[in-house]
Amino acid sequence: MNAAPATFPIDERLLPPVTRRIVGAIGVAATVRLLKSRGGTRLWVPKQSARSEVLTDILGRDLAEQLVKAFANDVVISLPKADKMLAQVRDTAIRSEHAAGDSMAVLALRYDLTERHVLNVVQSEARPVWRQQQPGLF
Repeated sequence: MNAAPATFPIDERLLPPVTRRIVGAIGVAATVRLLKSRGGTRLWVPKQSARSEVLTDILGRDLAEQLVKAFANDVVISLPKADKMLAQVRDTAIRSEHAAGDSMAVLALRYDLTERHVLNVVQSEARPVWRQQQPGLF
């Protein structure tokens, strides 16, 4: 993807709940860095940010402290993968650029996708990347 994730708006309602909490604590760009680095794993939340070299290395001291404060009552955070979040950012950009007049071919080349995939993105509405648990039928 050519576009920087922080340059496009994200509809936070479409993100998984834990990702929304992380974005609320440290912002979109830092969340993308964290999920690219540690997504798909569990992250132990220390009582003090100074005790987590991992968080400090990825986010810096201030953002690590903000994340620790936001998740003070949690011992472990299961971090989702970043790919769904980045796809949402890309799809939002594609929709807005198409609405501004860019052709399917131009967008396909810009985002390294097929024209068919760009068409599917443009025709689809933004929808959650996570699913609510549905009760069983029986």
